[in-house]
Amino acid sequence: MTTAILFGTAESALTLRCHKALDAHGVTISQFIDYANPHLFGHEPIADFLFSCDYPYRIREPVLSSARRGAVNLHPAYLPHNRGRHSAFWGIMNRTMLGATIHWMDATFDTGPIIARKG
Repeated sequence: MTTAILFGTAESALTLRCHKALDAHGVTISQFIDYANPHLFGHEPIADFLFSCDYPYRIREPVLSSARRGAVNLHPAYLPHNRGRHSAFWGIMNRTMLGATIHWMDATFDTGPIIARKG
């Protein structure tokens, strides 16, 4: 059984879609971390994966490395363009490609290896 912790926003349609997609692929959500009510946990491996989906805060070490198989972020921009918050605004202002990216998370912000992206 593959387990995951989902970081998201309870009222977000995007977070709900991520939850449904993980469930459809047999991934059990062992814990949901809502940005409005975050729950802190220890540093032992607690899930196979961490997924960040419409979560407005940066997830830092040692939380990132607590996942046995890695941490994945769904970012609403065509990385490497428009990292961080308000990515659609900056995409329009800077006339860079708009899209979405799924990438492995690392200690820096929106710089981990890209799994997939669509513009």
